[in-house]
Formats: sequence, C-alpha cells, structure tokens
Amino acid sequence: MIDDYDKKHDEARLTQVDTSTNVLDDLSNDHDYYKALEQGAQKLQNRLGKMLQLLQFDDETSSPALLDAIKAYQNKQGKVNSTSPAAFLTKVQKQQVKQENGFNAVLYKVLLYFSVADGIKSGAVNLRHSYHYRSIQDYLMPEDDWNNNKTKRLKQAEIDKYRDPNKVLASLQLELDKLYALVNQNLTNKTNPYLVVKENGKITVSTPKTSEVQEQFIGELMENVSYVPLQQILADVNHAVDFTDTLQHFSIKHVKSQPAFRKNFFCRLDRTRL
Repeated sequence: MIDDYDKKHDEARLTQVDTSTNVLDDLSNDHDYYKALEQGAQKLQNRLGKMLQLLQFDDETSSPALLDAIKAYQNKQGKVNSTSPAAFLTKVQKQQVKQENGFNAVLYKVLLYFSVADGIKSGAVNLRHSYHYRSIQDYLMPEDDWNNNKTKRLKQAEIDKYRDPNKVLASLQLELDKLYALVNQNLTNKTNPYLVVKENGKITVSTPKTSEVQEQFIGELMENVSYVPLQQILADVNHAVDFTDTLQHFSIKHVKSQPAFRKNFFCRLDRTRL
C-alpha cells in the first residue's frame, strides 16, 4: 500500500511539474499575448489590410527585411503563406507564426501591421508621399545643389559668416574663456549673489525672480506687430475677385429668391500642412 501511495504521489507530482512547465513556457513565449492579437486581427485587417497594399515606400532608405515582407504582401493582394518573408520577425514571433500545426497567417498579418507601424515611427521604413514620414534626406537640400551652390545658399540665409567652422569655433572659444574668467572673478570677489560655494565644495545656483509679470491679451500683442490677420487677407481677396460665390452650398445654389446675407469666413489651419 505504501509503495502504491508513493507511486501515485510521484505521478501526481510529475503531472504538476509538467503542467507548471507548460505554463512557464506559455508565459515565456507570451502565448496569451499572441492569442489576444489573433482575436483582434479582423478589426486590424478591415482597417489596415487595403491601406498597406496601397502605400508606397522608399526602396533606398527602408529596412530591406521589412520592405521585402511589405512588397510580398502587396504583390499577392494581401495574401500570405508559409513562404512569406519572415526576416523582420523576432525568434519568438517566428515560433508563434510557424507552429507544428501549420502556418498562422492571421498572426503573421497582425505582426506585419505592427512592424510597419513601428517602422514608420522609428524611420526603419519611409513613405514616398508623406508630410512627416519620408526619409530625412527628402527634407534636406539636395547634395548636388549644396556642393555646387554652397556659398550662394549661405548668403541667401545670411549665415555666410559661419562658412568656416574653424574660425567660428575659435571665436566662440575666446568668448567662452572670457565668460569663465568673469564668472571666476565674481566668485572670488563675492560679487555674484546667485552663485554660492558651500563648505563641502558643492556649488549652488539660485535664479532670481522676475520683478514684473508680463500678462497681455493676444490682441494687444498683435497691435504692435506688422502682421495682417488672415481674415483681413481673405476679405480683401474676396472683395477683389468675389471667390466666395463658388463656395455656396449646393442646396441653396439654384433657389430663385435668396435673402441678403453677410458672408463669413471660417478658416481651419492644420499644423500638419504648414
């Protein structure tokens, strides 16, 4: 009886160990996380599937591993299989996608969407047509233009005095030395009330409070600036060419009698377009 009890007890312990091992394996591979991704895959597919097929990426500045997966996805109209490029996936992600029971196409697409989103934000892949997510080189002056017209461009920007970096750095070094000498002199003479050296050698700096609080409405501030309000510009242009006649709502465009109304301007400035 004791032998039977010990045998059953050992079998129960082994079963418990196996179960715990499986749980640990699932946790280490984020099994529940990838299951949750699969559950929300359909919403992502509906929102991003067609969009990813239409986006155009910069071949020269994008990550080859991720770009190959994107192109394969686009060439096959969003269809993926076990031969789809997987170099952009991590080791754990590859294990979750390519399992013993077959290729998990749903999870592959979700991971591809996530990788593309992260890649666009980090600059690993760049869009060809975008205000924010193009390659950094696209926002700069062309290299040939800079090499051929460097002097001209510096004069146009009124920064030609900074053309020689060695001279600029030398002049800044002199100014910095003078400031260091002045600070040290004021510290020695104890004429700087905002700089204190404690007994332990630690330096503390206190910033003085401003004597006056500058508060003023934006309208009052703009009175002293030679800027013309956008509303005034639109009103002047409309007075000259009457462009608002073409902006009338279609529902009142062909009404025989229209009451006189005052034309108002509604302007929306989108900072992403500026």
